[in-house]
Amino acid sequence: MISEQLSETLRASIGFVISKLTQRIAATADEKLSVLNLQTKHVSVMTLVAEYGPKTQKELEDSLESEGWVSREQHSPDRRAFHISYCWKRASR
Repeated sequence: MISEQLSETLRASIGFVISKLTQRIAATADEKLSVLNLQTKHVSVMTLVAEYGPKTQKELEDSLESEGWVSREQHSPDRRAFHISYCWKRASR
């Protein structure tokens, strides 16, 4: 009974529906792109490069960090490497 109520509540939630739809679209896109040995995440990066031109990885990181979209932290085992994290607070503004 509780699971049926929860199930109906989730189905009625627009956020849930959008999330499931997005998952299906991404899965379908990944399936179609697989013949080119690509995934949707690759196309996203390729689109940015096509729109904004060539950039070094550091230029891209600097730009995203200065706008508050990502944070950069030193990767302790390798001083040359950084962990890039998405800033959820920025996205919710």
